[in-house]
Amino acid sequence: MSDAPLPGLWQSIQLRALANAILDPKDNPDVEAHFLRNVFRWYSKEFHTPLHQVIELPLVDIMLHYYESQYENMEEPQLEAERVRLTETEKDREARERAEKEDGEEVAALIEEIAQQERDRIAKREGKVGIGAVKGPGPALSESVNRPKEPRPLKEAVLNEAESIPVLKMVFEDQEAFDLDISGDSLKPGKP
Repeated sequence: MSDAPLPGLWQSIQLRALANAILDPKDNPDVEAHFLRNVFRWYSKEFHTPLHQVIELPLVDIMLHYYESQYENMEEPQLEAERVRLTETEKDREARERAEKEDGEEVAALIEEIAQQERDRIAKREGKVGIGAVKGPGPALSESVNRPKEPRPLKEAVLNEAESIPVLKMVFEDQEAFDLDISGDSLKPGKP
């Protein structure tokens, strides 16, 4: 056996952690596991419990404490919105999402209208005649309202590399045969 640690293992772990920290949940294939690790770390810090012991606790108890803590820090309007979200049916959720999308489009149209009025006012002041004489960044303005923010260079790089991050999985066929000797800076499997 080689004296080197598993090839690329630490780099793979670091890339996965970086992706989990940077990516939006919708872009992250590991979102559920990342969320649970986050909750476990919160519980460990909040209740001064070693992380390896937190993982052994009943998940229901951990999640109950987590959500209670989250809700205790919310104002009443936020709590009501959360209650409505948690109790809405699938049909209600679809209707709400449709209404939110339509509201966003109406707001974008209103912003574009106000921007055009301001461009017309500036044109009139500068002596240019006619409504709509100044055509400025109209479409760009309305597009920027509906378009998500541009990803940061780091986030974009992680998104581009997310597909190449290997899935980490370790399978031990014979636990007794896997003996680690930690000496120096490397793990040396199979050494007594």
